[in-house]
Amino acid sequence: MRTLLGPWICSGMLTAGLLFLYAEHGGYSVLFLFIVTGFMMVQGLIAQGAGPVRIEAIREGPISRLTADQQLNYTLHFTFIGGIPPLWVEIHDPLALEAGQAAPMYIFNGYRRQIRVTQDIYGLRRGIYKSDHISIICGDMFGWFIRKYNVQQEGLFIVFPKIGEVKPTLSFHGSNTGIEVNVEPLIGPGNPGMFIRQYEIGDAWRSIHWKGSSKQARLLTRISEQETLQHNLIVLDCHKGSYTEMDNTTTELTFEKAVCYAVSCIKTACNQSARVHFHLSYSRILHESSSSTEDEAMVMLAGAQISDQGPTSADCIKSLAIGEMPAHTLFITGHLSETLVAASLTSFAFRERSLAIIIVSQNSSGLLLREEAERAEILKQVGIKVEHAHFSSSLPAVGGGL
Repeated sequence: MRTLLGPWICSGMLTAGLLFLYAEHGGYSVLFLFIVTGFMMVQGLIAQGAGPVRIEAIREGPISRLTADQQLNYTLHFTFIGGIPPLWVEIHDPLALEAGQAAPMYIFNGYRRQIRVTQDIYGLRRGIYKSDHISIICGDMFGWFIRKYNVQQEGLFIVFPKIGEVKPTLSFHGSNTGIEVNVEPLIGPGNPGMFIRQYEIGDAWRSIHWKGSSKQARLLTRISEQETLQHNLIVLDCHKGSYTEMDNTTTELTFEKAVCYAVSCIKTACNQSARVHFHLSYSRILHESSSSTEDEAMVMLAGAQISDQGPTSADCIKSLAIGEMPAHTLFITGHLSETLVAASLTSFAFRERSLAIIIVSQNSSGLLLREEAERAEILKQVGIKVEHAHFSSSLPAVGGGL
């Protein structure tokens, strides 16, 4: 809460000048001006001194699922606690500024304790919009004496990534070899065609093999033979260096292409009833930032941000080849760098685990750069697929969030 002193200084000097003129020369006009100025100061003193002690704000987002570039309709509820409610308010909402609408909202409150404001904005970028500070200006009837409040707004809603017309060319059913790593057959009566593997985040509790888990002192999951052929991992590279162009500038639009392609891959995998895990490359430990359901993956994609922290694309590929990981991995990145090629060759070449690398950065003709095309041929010779994404629709603006 902040009170501006400028109007008080100006009006005080004006009142003193009028009082001096009336004392020296008299006159009804000077007396009238003196009375008007005094009235303005008195009502300004009441508006500021007896104004609300604090203001509470709650934002209610849309009930339906909201995607980027859709129109957002939300409601702000304000409650004026203590003192005298203001006659009018001026609202500066950072969410509207995020969507490019810089004009404030002017609301005639009429000394009410509670007001409800509905706002429509368009062009909000994908992101997770958490609590933020709304600037509210309360003023007197003349708009001269004002007081500013920075109100902590409560409420959270998610703007999901836009689903573009991107069609992944890779199938998510099974692999070239049809072999699942670290899966053991479950021997015993009543378990035909069943396998066990280590428990992963998202597995149902009823599928846990409790007897085997107690013997090995770790959680084991019981799965069918069909499930072993539908175990996929989609990884989105979020390192800033992977999206740096030849002129050393980072194109965030290229990262948005990667996010858009990841959304399409997840949708395609779910439509194929494939068993999929999604991962952002923020952490070296995979399960610190992974999901196994479509909704969890979409929330992660909504909040995905490009960063120069964390593992590079090469480091991420190396970590994927260690431990009990899915046999089929789809890695989405910006460029096919030399370090990424070297890490892929040492980690996935001629192994049972399949790897496909999707490149989203491309030249004006929609093709891979010549250097990247040569590196792609080297990887293809050892069984690693390399493709570049094709986009047939316009992409949204870069991701946001508060």
